[in-house]
Amino acid sequence: MRALTPLILATVVTACLVAASLTFASEITQVNRIELTEDQYATPTATGWYLFDRKELSVYSVDLTREFNRSIKGNERVVVSDRGAYFALLRYNDKSPTDIALLNVDVYNRTGTHLWGVANPRAVTIELNDVNGEAVGIAGAEGFAKSALDFYSLSGKYTGSIQTTYLSGKKWSSRDRTVYINSADSGLRSYDTTGSVVLDYGPAKRFALSEDGELLAVSSPGEIRYYRNGFKIGTARINNENGNAPAAIAISKSTSVMAVMRRNCLTVHRLPTLDSVWADHCGSSGRSLSSVAISPSGLIAVGFDVPAKENGNTYHTAGGARLFDVTGSLLWSLDLIYTDWSREHPIVRFSSDGRYLLIATKDEAMSILIGGDTSQP
Repeated sequence: MRALTPLILATVVTACLVAASLTFASEITQVNRIELTEDQYATPTATGWYLFDRKELSVYSVDLTREFNRSIKGNERVVVSDRGAYFALLRYNDKSPTDIALLNVDVYNRTGTHLWGVANPRAVTIELNDVNGEAVGIAGAEGFAKSALDFYSLSGKYTGSIQTTYLSGKKWSSRDRTVYINSADSGLRSYDTTGSVVLDYGPAKRFALSEDGELLAVSSPGEIRYYRNGFKIGTARINNENGNAPAAIAISKSTSVMAVMRRNCLTVHRLPTLDSVWADHCGSSGRSLSSVAISPSGLIAVGFDVPAKENGNTYHTAGGARLFDVTGSLLWSLDLIYTDWSREHPIVRFSSDGRYLLIATKDEAMSILIGGDTSQP
């Protein structure tokens, strides 16, 4: 395996000049990169990076300085919490793919300290809570007719369970011990760690929580609903023509904006009115949006793919990322050439302090120092 050494590139791109209300470096002078090996995978989070293959897991800071690494086995899988505070090693049996069983779950903080473990859970994977490292184990998978979800405390003790049908989404709140579970049948509900329902939010296709867990955005056919502390504040009608429903949502309490990403359109809305503030890509062709993120200061990043067709085949070897301020001014853009990847790449995330934009492709992990602050629209 080649050495994983970040490359520090000086003044590699120049962003557009922006309004005086925005503090943003007109020149980006630090881009740290790690090239990935063929079997390596990079996960960007608000607290840093996780890079892993079949033999090694490495944890990096947001600027791609390596902080911790450890060996892993071929039958172990890495699961990372949404904001990167915790990770788990899931060890499976060595039997055929049609007879897979999860033998052990071991949970660690991002410095590698072991917190708790459980043997022979009925789950096949888990979802970690960024607040304290608790977990919900999932016996089933998204799209399965039936799934069981088991809750585990910090001692690995089973604390409760729920049954759901056609699981379509799951996410812990970053403010408490509440987990949001979405079902294509019963809709979006929040649960405590005993498996008791806290709130029922009704039908949902996609949902997103703000960085502090106070705000919730829920999309369903033809509308997006906005909640604060569980109370519905408003509803916005959206156009789902040609099946172009929201593929992702990002919401920010600190700047009171919500970004709604469709595959060919990004719209940004002011909260709490849900009025549309600006849009990008809408009506254009050739680009397929892959991910969206909002920084604590209101900068909005979007990743995109540019599919190309040749001899009846579709290739995904070009794309990039765009960075906007909260008013919709384009600050910076990056074009990428890469090996063929899935529709969900490139992935964009901001560091928790908003100083770094993290971009993941199947070829590399990239941390870009942006800094800056912005005013509300």
